[in-house]
Amino acid sequence: MPSAPPQPKNANSTVIPIRAFGTSAEPAAPLVVSDPCGNCHSRTYSLCACLSPGRLESLAQTVMRTRLRAHETLFERGEKAEFVYTVTSGALKLYSLLPDGRRQIVGFPYPGDFLNVGPQESHLLSCEAVTETTLCRFTRSEYAAFLENYRELKQALVERTGDELQLAQMQMTVLGRKTASERVASFLLQLLNKRSQLSANVVHLPMTRTDIADYLGLTTETVSRTFSQFRRDGLINLTISERVGLTNVAALSQLAAGLRS
Repeated sequence: MPSAPPQPKNANSTVIPIRAFGTSAEPAAPLVVSDPCGNCHSRTYSLCACLSPGRLESLAQTVMRTRLRAHETLFERGEKAEFVYTVTSGALKLYSLLPDGRRQIVGFPYPGDFLNVGPQESHLLSCEAVTETTLCRFTRSEYAAFLENYRELKQALVERTGDELQLAQMQMTVLGRKTASERVASFLLQLLNKRSQLSANVVHLPMTRTDIADYLGLTTETVSRTFSQFRRDGLINLTISERVGLTNVAALSQLAAGLRS
């Protein structure tokens, strides 16, 4: 069998993968858990994956399901932060509005991501559904009790928080130092490593070009031109709605790292 092609030097320097959490070390057994946890397709890459079937069953007894239509608001900045959420399907956008009306998007939570796990009593950002989205909802007291009782969940949250901090630090570099093409390449690679892939090297891109622009600090026109240029250069494929095929991940990685013009 031929060996895999070598990766370019520093190809992954701009990609911070979100780690997956394995299930507990209990003896293998059929996972029979009450809904919604028993039917959750995002469980394998959420923090819940670290829980044993018995503990997952306890979690299932307290969770409430929330469903949002596309563009529906989950919460607004300044509102009381009463709940903790985990995304189970769809996509959201977290954003802040400046006094002059400009918008800065700071993240796109995808399935498996948690919201509002910090100590703040009110929301620092607003959150809106990009597409139809479902979430599991817990009261903050319920979730705090789970963290206190289940040490593996608390450890998983610490690890995930560290990953998200690295992503935030990388985003500061993207906004402060990178060119437009480097920013868009970095964004696509981060999505590829954020559990958004639909299949090998295909990412789910449900947000608008304006949303992407507000996340990357660019204009909508610049984002659109960059995607068109990537397609002409054979780096991506845009033929399917809301899906982008990364046809040359190695070249995108070099571009994101500033190693290719």
